[in-house]
Amino acid sequence: ANRPIAKVGKSEISYEELSHMLNKETNRIQQMYNGKVDPAVLKKLQLHTVVLEQLINQKALTQLLKSMQLSASDKFVGEVIRSQDSFKRDGFYDGSLLREVLRSNGISEAKFISQIREDIYKQQLAGTLASAMSLPHFATDLIANALTAKHRFFSVTIPFSAMKLEKKATEDDLKLLFSQ
Repeated sequence: ANRPIAKVGKSEISYEELSHMLNKETNRIQQMYNGKVDPAVLKKLQLHTVVLEQLINQKALTQLLKSMQLSASDKFVGEVIRSQDSFKRDGFYDGSLLREVLRSNGISEAKFISQIREDIYKQQLAGTLASAMSLPHFATDLIANALTAKHRFFSVTIPFSAMKLEKKATEDDLKLLFSQ
């Protein structure tokens, strides 16, 4: 059953959704530290709370964007995806490369398109906010550069046997990592 543990507006966060994201984040941290992170340290850092807060913020932002009735046509979303150098071979868009990268990162095509569409909405929102205020030129340049930056996706497989751990992460290292 899809048990809700939090409600954000009309959207719910299920136990399963939190569990999935918590496992994903735990695996990411374990990979960063070569599987040497004690689960007790993760519990002490309240990783579950951090992940839940991220999910709440994502749901709230998604609802805000939907309520603003921003739009991005399928054609435009496709153009954005096809323009990304990460999905080009010999200078031309390659759909099989896109699917290969998504598959290796465990992301469905539908989820990726949804994320791109949400990124476009965020850009529209930032543009709306920026037009409503007067910013110094350096700030508008920074915003423009951030909004026009191309996303790059890379897939690299490195066997664990080839990785060398230079330093074991201490509890203080992990606290520092999560306090940033």
